[in-house]
Amino acid sequence: MTKTEITSVPPILSVFMIVGGDNLDIEECTRAIGIEPTEVWCQTKSKLPDLPGVEKRQWIFGIEKKECYSVSEMLDELMEVLWPLNERIINYLNDREISCSFVCNVTIYEDRPLYSLSPGVMEKMASLGAEFLMDIFDYSE
Repeated sequence: MTKTEITSVPPILSVFMIVGGDNLDIEECTRAIGIEPTEVWCQTKSKLPDLPGVEKRQWIFGIEKKECYSVSEMLDELMEVLWPLNERIINYLNDREISCSFVCNVTIYEDRPLYSLSPGVMEKMASLGAEFLMDIFDYSE
């Protein structure tokens, strides 16, 4: 590398759809939605499960740790897989007391992504009754 070359470190993004609830049956959720989760999370802290608002189980489908400069682009990629299943997801969510969230984790070493959501992505999340959360881990100087 010469001294005139400019290098940059792109941000790393992960995006997930999370279905969670106290009475969530992971196998039933998988059958109803029609796709295997990329991760399953179960509460293991003995004192937390009885607190209100603390979910005991989560069914998670996502794309992890990809270099990308756009939050919306990553969510679009996730929706390409999930949106054909939207009626199944909506039917499953409407029949139970469970929640749906979309989460984006942004890891910054140098460059930052565009923190925006396209109208299409927002419309799809809203139609699922989902909330959106973002965590930013900034390791830049």
